[in-house]
Amino acid sequence: MSRFVHLKIKIASLAAESRIIRAEEKKALKHGRFCLKKSRERDEIAFSETPISYADFAGSHYQAYEELYKHRTGIVRRVARENLLALGFLRGLPYARIEPRIRKNNHPNFNEIIKHVKKFGSAEQIQGLNGWLDAAWVHIDKLEYKEVA
Repeated sequence: MSRFVHLKIKIASLAAESRIIRAEEKKALKHGRFCLKKSRERDEIAFSETPISYADFAGSHYQAYEELYKHRTGIVRRVARENLLALGFLRGLPYARIEPRIRKNNHPNFNEIIKHVKKFGSAEQIQGLNGWLDAAWVHIDKLEYKEVA
């Protein structure tokens, strides 16, 4: 099995991780909303000797949702983008074709892309990396960004 296949598997597992996290986010929101609704109906529920309010449970579920959301939209999304750009390079696609438009100040981390290419690419592919990176920066510099109102 070639190292190229390993990169494709890594990308597929990152996509699956994102789907799993999204499902867990939905569960946490559902439970948080349920607890919030119950806290409005009834103030406290007794577990053992100390009463615990539903609002406390709601807060913990909302906190879990926030942590999952930040992980999915921060770390997982960034790593998936870096791996997809490395895969595009290894397939011989120019950066401008992979990402024709990007948001302002949302440049990819080219150092991480270089690491992935060195890990999963062949020696011949690694030699062409500098030219691809130069063309990518030229493309990024040419982009015109729309002002958000």
